[in-house]
Amino acid sequence: MKYFLSMDGGGTKTAWMLTTYSGSVTAHFETSGCSHPQIGIAGVCSLIANGIHQLAETAGCGKEQICSAALGIPCYGEDSVADRQISEYLHGLLPQTDLLLCNDVALGFAGSLNLSYGIHIVAGTGAIAYGENLEGKSARSNGWHTAFSDEGSAYWLGLQTLSLFAKECDYREDRSCLYNIIRNSLSLYNEVDLISYYDNYLSGNREAVAKMQIYLSEAAKKGDFHARRLYDTAAYELFISIKGIYQQLGFSPEVSIPVPVSYSGGIFRNGDLILDPLKRYLKQLAINLTLPYLPPVQGGILLAAQNIDHHELSELALSLKEQMQKEESHVYHSN
Repeated sequence: MKYFLSMDGGGTKTAWMLTTYSGSVTAHFETSGCSHPQIGIAGVCSLIANGIHQLAETAGCGKEQICSAALGIPCYGEDSVADRQISEYLHGLLPQTDLLLCNDVALGFAGSLNLSYGIHIVAGTGAIAYGENLEGKSARSNGWHTAFSDEGSAYWLGLQTLSLFAKECDYREDRSCLYNIIRNSLSLYNEVDLISYYDNYLSGNREAVAKMQIYLSEAAKKGDFHARRLYDTAAYELFISIKGIYQQLGFSPEVSIPVPVSYSGGIFRNGDLILDPLKRYLKQLAINLTLPYLPPVQGGILLAAQNIDHHELSELALSLKEQMQKEESHVYHSN
């Protein structure tokens, strides 16, 4: 039996999926993040090797039965040395497999837009936008570097949360419920204890900083004006990332064919807090958001199938969609 493999890598977590040639899911789970700036090239290679072993073991198949794989790797395409070393390792690990190695944003694009054209925005630990037009030209924006880009991401919002808390501590901003949420959640005896908390627990830890956004979300859902304003700012940053792709690919409001724009990533779990302002900004380009057809890891299965000229991509996508809906229904009724 032949299998398709998908890996949707990220800074915080990595999603894995293995399906049969017809699209039946045989293994699906998550592991930790696989960004080489965080865990090193050797760490990425080890994590991928372990993930593939776990997939094959769960499905009861051999690695040689994996006919095609799409591996979405954070930062892939941004460092030629790292790309070459990771590629050489993976081709040695899966010598009989047709490999598609790409930036993880490509999986989100393929899944959310079902292998069609348009623009995809990712806002997870990091943020990046990617698009393709009808002529096949591609472009990306945002996601340059954690130190000076990734605007609109959970990491970026985590830093903004800390900044807002500091401003409320010294009354540069009026104190809001965010102030109490952070003091209580971090058990800060004195406000200045935030400095040592950052130095001891957050500095250099993107995942931990990104999780600070959870406190911002809690405050915003309680009506905190300052917190809601930050989500509006994040939505604007995501909007201009989309606008950058829109302009690079020559899209225009005057063209009769609408430009589909979809999304993925943990920031969107905040629902209307981020989606409402994003929709409002997108009206400037006469764009309406499109609900994602499939999550990124399923998008990787479509890419793996497309990579070997699978002739039933629409049926494969529909099968993945139906299985996902059944799984969601099962989880809903279980709860």
